Amino acid sequence: MNASPTCRNCGSTEFCEIPVHQGRSVRRDCARCGRTFNFPVWNGEQNETSAAKAATSTAGEELAINHRKENRQ
Repeated sequence: MNASPTCRNCGSTEFCEIPVHQGRSVRRDCARCGRTFNFPVWNGEQNETSAAKAATSTAGEELAINHRKENRQ
């Protein structure tokens, strides 16, 4: 059973797809908060691993933010 994708920012499971790069790519954003979730199409090619990359990128981003906060204290 596959779990539906969830926005890490607000928890929404609804997304909208926005054409970018003159329609050659598609950006998937959270429909509630607008945060970019992934790029299911990049330069005309389907990107099956985009959700995994988005999760990794988001986790890395959160680690970097936490690291900066710790260094300020």
